[in-house]
Amino acid sequence: MTVASGWRVALSVMGGVFLLSAVVQLNDPDPVAWTAVYAAAALVCVAAALGRRVPWHAGALAAVSAVWAVSIGVGMDTGVTASEVFASLTMQTKEVEEAREIGGLAIVVAWMLVVAVLGRGADEKLSPTRPT
Repeated sequence: MTVASGWRVALSVMGGVFLLSAVVQLNDPDPVAWTAVYAAAALVCVAAALGRRVPWHAGALAAVSAVWAVSIGVGMDTGVTASEVFASLTMQTKEVEEAREIGGLAIVVAWMLVVAVLGRGADEKLSPTRPT
């Protein structure tokens, strides 16, 4: 497997993860914004996997998601433990739900930053057919 094909696999896997996350959000009390952010992340991944240059899209989504995560975290009670967040997938408390939301947004931010940095013409840089 070449580096370019490995990059496409990683983009496809994360695109699938984000798509699944978007679908799961349809059952959320406030589904529109959450479905939109995960669907946008999935679309960025698909576009990048298809060879499109998406650093600005990925960077913008990372910035929006980071601001959103901070805005949730500002008013949050910090007494939530990791065991509370991961103990059950059902709704627990408002604080646990907010911690999960911040975690989801952190994943979007992290992966979109990876896409923005590595995705700048990744096909051209990593293609095994391009002379070095």
